[in-house]
Amino acid sequence: MINMASSSSCRIFRGASHSVGDSSMKDDHVHELSSEAASSHHEHGPARPKPNPLSFPKSSEPFSLDLFRSPSAEYRGCPLWAWNSKLPDKEHLERQMECFRDMGFGGFYMHSRVGLDTEYLGKKFMDTVEKCVDWAESNGMLPCL
Repeated sequence: MINMASSSSCRIFRGASHSVGDSSMKDDHVHELSSEAASSHHEHGPARPKPNPLSFPKSSEPFSLDLFRSPSAEYRGCPLWAWNSKLPDKEHLERQMECFRDMGFGGFYMHSRVGLDTEYLGKKFMDTVEKCVDWAESNGMLPCL
């Protein structure tokens, strides 16, 4: 399991091992969130951890015309970003992520493919993933693996 948790803004994506709707989440920081939730009780029992944006948490709220007109990242498209050659430098990757953002996408899937010349899960690969995750989070996008 990959755990690159360095900020709390997207911890649930960084190493969480669960399916949408699956209550059997497994990870250190998920346990940490559960501990925080257990310590804050209200009249309906313990508070729940912050929901995963990819599970569409706003779908249980009443219809919002503002959200419909200007959807947040989890309600926007998220293209498969095929990585199928040598991974380029940071500036080239940032230009591609800027294009995704400028086209209105809410995030992207970093998808390694046959032909990837950079060692899969090697140091360069993991550094590249981390840089892309950091850039996406700082630009309000949802990075996915």
